[in-house]
Amino acid sequence: MAMDSSPFKEIERILERMGRGTDLPVEMQRSMAIDVADHGDRYEVTVDLPGFSKEDIDLRLTDRTLHVDAVRETELEERAKDEEEEEVPGGTVRTGEEEPGITYIRKERRRESVNRSVELPDPVDDESVEATLANGVLTVTLRKLSPEEDARHIDID
Repeated sequence: MAMDSSPFKEIERILERMGRGTDLPVEMQRSMAIDVADHGDRYEVTVDLPGFSKEDIDLRLTDRTLHVDAVRETELEERAKDEEEEEVPGGTVRTGEEEPGITYIRKERRRESVNRSVELPDPVDDESVEATLANGVLTVTLRKLSPEEDARHIDID
């Protein structure tokens, strides 16, 4: 009896046994690549977020830590009234104008989220932070505070 010796096939079988192959919504987690560049008077943080729009991204600054959270939901369209559904071995066939005769063996694209936090070495001016998103790359520019700007005067009662 020949055995499939591919470790990837074995991992897939294990994940199937753990319930990954169910119809439950799947939240896919992945990490994002971040570069932090020191330009002397400012930091430039570059984050790869392909497929995310600016509405999907939450950007926060707390003290010297920049937090990037992105969540993308795949909208599931309701079936048209003229579509019919038929159970077949290994999946469901939906017939209609948009997807005639397509059989989904597995449908896991539901929700994708990524988040990272990066602590900056020096204090930054939270009033002058600029962020742009172009071609799936988020660029955040944070101006450093000088020691004089970072210092606060404290009145004595």
